[in-house]
Amino acid sequence: MQYKHAILVLLIFLPVVYSVSQSSQEVNAQEIPYSLTYTSEGGVTYGIYYYPGYSYYDFYPWYYGTYATSNKVPVTVSVEGFPSTYSTSLKVDSSQVGTIPGGGTVYIEVNWRVGHTFEVQSYVDGAKGERFYCPANSWYLEKFSRPGRDAKAANTFQYSTQYFLSVSTPYGDAGKNTGWYAKGSTASLSTEKVVETGQGEREVFDGWSISGSSTRDSSISVVLDAPKDAKAEYHKEYYLQVRSEFGSPSGTRWYKEGSSATVQVEKAVPMEGVAGALGGKMVFAGWSGGATGGNVADVLMDSPKTITANWREDYSMPYAIILIIILIVAIFFMYRRGMIPLKEKEAKPEKVEREPVAETPIDIIERRYAKGEITREEYLNLKKDLEKGKKS
Repeated sequence: MQYKHAILVLLIFLPVVYSVSQSSQEVNAQEIPYSLTYTSEGGVTYGIYYYPGYSYYDFYPWYYGTYATSNKVPVTVSVEGFPSTYSTSLKVDSSQVGTIPGGGTVYIEVNWRVGHTFEVQSYVDGAKGERFYCPANSWYLEKFSRPGRDAKAANTFQYSTQYFLSVSTPYGDAGKNTGWYAKGSTASLSTEKVVETGQGEREVFDGWSISGSSTRDSSISVVLDAPKDAKAEYHKEYYLQVRSEFGSPSGTRWYKEGSSATVQVEKAVPMEGVAGALGGKMVFAGWSGGATGGNVADVLMDSPKTITANWREDYSMPYAIILIIILIVAIFFMYRRGMIPLKEKEAKPEKVEREPVAETPIDIIERRYAKGEITREEYLNLKKDLEKGKKS
């Protein structure tokens, strides 16, 4: 009976003595290999590895039955936030121990007597312009004072999606916005609308081209719901100066490189002063500086240009008027001096004084009859007598 009691006491105190002796030893985590136990998670099957060691199961199976070794505690490490087609490496205490696919879980047994650091990659590359970021990519597991029957630890490394925004612009500093952005975040882009590049040259903003879409606004907000390329597009313009002293010139302004500009002036304008009053004109005489043609001409804008309209004086009308005036004045003076006869008026018949003719007897009686000095009967008798006497 005494032997049975002795054996019972021995069985009770032996594990305690052993445990004290074990805890008094310096345990180096690097001396104890890690035990990775992979299971099938999300349709992915992993290998299973076991490491030998002491087990208390033989002494107290109801207390240590879940442990593979006397120094190990199970740790569950998971990753979330990216597809299983990609994976992240896993380090324990700076040693590479394996990889974990997206959405997967790895089971690891570690020495519970010391603390351990678990680390995954900060960034996992996805498709082009896509990556996954884990801001808290390191986890420290404190050592256990003494693990219980159900002692275990777990941690999930959470990744978030990031997209790359490529910003290209020849002007301004919008290119500094090139980089990675969290999915769904917004990037503000702004660029210059007009940039003077030289004398009579400038670049004019056309719009932003963003992964196939476009906008004419120079300041925009881009939502990163996918990888995106943003390019500021410009076109070159040249300045055309149209100069003319007369004729209301038109066409002075900026033109797109390679375009055709139309310049125009009036064909003729009145002169100023007396010459203009007499019909004198300034007449368009052609262009200089790169334009050819009439008063309306086209100019190819392949560089900054200055076009000048040339004019000539036209005095033909004033000269004609002056000549007419001179002729009129000359004729007037010549007429006054009698050098030019005017058209004669129809002359009235001049009265010609004739010498008195002696009256005949018939004339006398006719005159007296006309005056009423004699009667008709007397006139007829006298006339008859005179005619008879004339016949004899």
